[in-house]
Amino acid sequence: GGLIGGRLHLAGHDVVLIARGAHRDALVKGGLHLKTTASEDVIKLKVVGGLSEVVVRAEDTIVLSLKTQDAALALEQIAVGAPPEVTIVCAQNGVESERLALRLFENVYGAYVYVYSAVTTEGTVACYTFPCLGILDIGLCRGGADEGATAMAADLTAAGFNSVARADIMRWKRGK
Repeated sequence: GGLIGGRLHLAGHDVVLIARGAHRDALVKGGLHLKTTASEDVIKLKVVGGLSEVVVRAEDTIVLSLKTQDAALALEQIAVGAPPEVTIVCAQNGVESERLALRLFENVYGAYVYVYSAVTTEGTVACYTFPCLGILDIGLCRGGADEGATAMAADLTAAGFNSVARADIMRWKRGK
């Protein structure tokens, strides 16, 4: 999540990270330290402990990058403060979060995640793949690749990932 959020921020997008514990403390105090083959950046962006600390608008996109076992609670918390039209992107290896998200939200996308990164110390994320940071393909989890998927793929490509909109994204995720 830190890699995706940090790179989208560097590409000019308004990003808020949600983090907990020592990782959150390090991000708030010293920013996100993002290490790649091309650069080492310290990124100061907004970091909160939960969505209750921010206002979520219908036009916002929330990228779920937490472990699947934590997704149900996170989605319930998002539903308390976010309009049902908000876009949810499930950027996880599993395929269960999309099903959970569809119970609460209208605009749910799956993301095929093929990214090698690690939190090396609290507040520091490293990704040394080259020539791109990884693959993050996007599509509607019910099937299809609409304008939203195409726009998100373009944003992720501009942020240093390989990304395309895929009409059959769930097939790709299941095949992984």
